[in-house]
Amino acid sequence: MLKRLLNKIRTRKVESLQVTRGQSTFKTYEEGQVSGDFCYTSKEVSRLVRWKTENNFQSSKPLDHYITQAILAIMTVYDGKALNVIEIGGAFGDTFLKVNSKIGDLINSWTIVETTCIVEESFSMNKDKKLSFQEEFNVEGIESPDLIVIQGTLQYIKNPIEFLSQITHNFTGHLYLARTPLSVNVEEPFLSNDVSNLLDHGPGNAPKNIENRQFISTVYHLPMKLIEQTLKGEEIFSFNESDILTREFDFGILKYQWKGYLVKF
Repeated sequence: MLKRLLNKIRTRKVESLQVTRGQSTFKTYEEGQVSGDFCYTSKEVSRLVRWKTENNFQSSKPLDHYITQAILAIMTVYDGKALNVIEIGGAFGDTFLKVNSKIGDLINSWTIVETTCIVEESFSMNKDKKLSFQEEFNVEGIESPDLIVIQGTLQYIKNPIEFLSQITHNFTGHLYLARTPLSVNVEEPFLSNDVSNLLDHGPGNAPKNIENRQFISTVYHLPMKLIEQTLKGEEIFSFNESDILTREFDFGILKYQWKGYLVKF
């Protein structure tokens, strides 16, 4: 079964993303804090994502590519003892709900580290007893989980290389890093502000009669070579989630690829 899942992952390709021509870049996170509505601090976005998570989940639905690869990582790490998982990002637990519906016996606890507005919104949720939310992720004094999951999140974290380095140096266990676009022709990290539509956030369909407006996300563009140098440990497997894609910025053309890793450290 593991081999079959791995083959699915390695043959999956992500569609090309929309190109923003000549988009401005900057070097520090603070430069990106322009006026506008930032999606990951917006209660409007968090309430919509919660609604989508709670109303679109069906355990009978076929697994999508991203959940398939997360299940593969968990099955690879599992050694007979139910796992304690920390997910950096994770919104309102869409990945947990889907994983738990398929291989729930392999999960002991699943903690999501999220923004203040998502954690506060989670207080009123009817949650599975395995699922919890917290704002802080202090690497000192925390017992190492069996698995840390970072998928589609690292590029939005302030100082992502330092954050990743702290994990690899302070924990023992496994790290599953996925849904991360990595540059292949730029050697230094840089940032840009990307624009997204409200209704694009969260899994599945949105409720009717919601105005679709735009939000800003400050995004790090991280070199693949630097990420792989930071992931010090034994690589269990890696996989490409796309071909080489291109995007135009003020300095020229960025070449990048979506990629994932499972690493033991």
